[in-house]
Amino acid sequence: MSERAGRGDRIFLEGIGFVGRHGVYAEERVAGQRFEVDLELRHSCVRAAATDSLADTVDYAELAGLVLEIGTQESFQLVERLAERIADRVLARYPEVRLTVTVRKYPPGIPGNPRFAGVTLRRGPRRP
Repeated sequence: MSERAGRGDRIFLEGIGFVGRHGVYAEERVAGQRFEVDLELRHSCVRAAATDSLADTVDYAELAGLVLEIGTQESFQLVERLAERIADRVLARYPEVRLTVTVRKYPPGIPGNPRFAGVTLRRGPRRP
């Protein structure tokens, strides 16, 4: 089976949760708030399906650890910056993937009391 056969494949992690210190207002950055991150990577699974080897795919645990490290150890005013930082690190490790990062902030503290506020970024493979 060719690599082309895997063009529609996707690897995903949904709902990676943590308390982070991100926000425009000082109280958000001091007290912390709950966040969730979803990752979707467009990446052929053909080779991994044939070899049954972690070396031929994306390591889910590594991705989750990367999100938790950034989310809990760094601080940004905007969820857009948090999502971009996550995208940068994922693409540095897996430069061949197409990536979608979604960040949700609970509760967002805005009028109308939505359950969450967030952002979704889509990034492609890095070019030399």
